[in-house]
Amino acid sequence: MNEADIERFISSALERLPYPPVNKARPLCAMLYCPREHVEIVNRQINAAWGDSGDNLSRELSPTGRNPWTYKSGNYAAIALGELRDLAKIFSKFPGSVCVLAAVGSGEQEVVAVFGMDGSRIVGSRETWRSTGEILLGVKPSDEFYWRLAGSPIDIVLQTVILPERPDAQGMLVSSLADPWSEIAAALEKNPELLFEFKSYSRKFEEFIASTYSRAGYEVILTPHKGDGGRDVIATKNGFGAVRLQVQAKAYRSDCFVENETVDAMIGVIRKYDNTSKGIITTTSSFRPSVFIDPDIQKFIPYRLELVDGKRLRDWILSLK
Repeated sequence: MNEADIERFISSALERLPYPPVNKARPLCAMLYCPREHVEIVNRQINAAWGDSGDNLSRELSPTGRNPWTYKSGNYAAIALGELRDLAKIFSKFPGSVCVLAAVGSGEQEVVAVFGMDGSRIVGSRETWRSTGEILLGVKPSDEFYWRLAGSPIDIVLQTVILPERPDAQGMLVSSLADPWSEIAAALEKNPELLFEFKSYSRKFEEFIASTYSRAGYEVILTPHKGDGGRDVIATKNGFGAVRLQVQAKAYRSDCFVENETVDAMIGVIRKYDNTSKGIITTTSSFRPSVFIDPDIQKFIPYRLELVDGKRLRDWILSLK
């Protein structure tokens, strides 16, 4: 794309706005992505071109470091055509950089176009922004890469949701941090699929479940990640009608089932710890259908054993929200 092509591309994108822009002079917001090694210089050049003193492009798309992309968000809620021309010129010098453009109106955002560098060429698409971004960045669906204007799903689920209170013989007594827990709950209300983002971060799912029980009024112990004795969370309510729950958290993909063997193991936990009122297995997905017809399992349900699938978990979370 030369400069004239960029002009036509951006103008065409503006014609596809799904609703009248809030600000006709600055009708689009932009999410900018670039390779980690270009972060500082790209940020300096954008600041110089736009007269912006914003923070640097430092927020990692992949907290595990497996994917080398970083992005800048939040500073460009409304940008003008001239700024996009400047941005295209800057991107032309940095292969791998990508700009996702979204329309802003009525408190909503909708992606309308993407442009970026493919080798030494500036390319763009007005059709499928997700696939264009994946082509430009060489990202496959299995990679740890997520597009989200409101923030990466990874960022949401990796928040710290528990406050350590004091060590306990069985782990750490913890309480819930209200704001990050509420942010996850709000995101789940909009997008139930968010639960599956925990699948690569099992410890964070355990912490989120611990935080949820704390929010529900339980005294909560988060057990060590290793050597947990078959339970991830111990939730207790003292006083009249006291109960003690042994909870196991299973963060799976949507197509993975909790198997009979896992449920049998939880029954072993119930038998092992004398002061257990009930064992609970909580999963992001669901249980193998054979679990519900196994007589050795069914005799424990519902008073000694409870099986919470992703839908029930989400409903419970939203009831606490």
